[in-house]
Amino acid sequence: MNKQITDTEPRDTMDESIPSSVTFTGETVVEAPGLQQTLDGVASEFRVTGFKCAECGLAHMHDTNKHRASDTFDVSFEDAASHTTNPNCHCFLHEAKHRGDEMGVDPSHAAEIAESAPIPDAMAKRLESSFGSH
Repeated sequence: MNKQITDTEPRDTMDESIPSSVTFTGETVVEAPGLQQTLDGVASEFRVTGFKCAECGLAHMHDTNKHRASDTFDVSFEDAASHTTNPNCHCFLHEAKHRGDEMGVDPSHAAEIAESAPIPDAMAKRLESSFGSH
């Protein structure tokens, strides 16, 4: 099977179906040239005051920095993000309890911290079936 790649020239005209401005909360209209600056401003003022873990479903009534794995266990953001569970949730502490040696974390330290970090029963069962009981 042969595949053919065709070069195309960039268009000099703007596609009319692409909006040239964005409206925020029905009040502020930002033209495309200022869009990035506006998005940067919105992002810098954005604060998380609570979140629900996408992995275990636990609702947290605090920001995502309270118990980050990268701080708790002195691991890089990349290493923390490469594991099965959310590195900003209690479920990561429980995963570290099971897999600490693989993760470069002291499993007994993780188990001690996990004792005061509840997770839903379904997540506890999932971790045990995946990594064995601790």
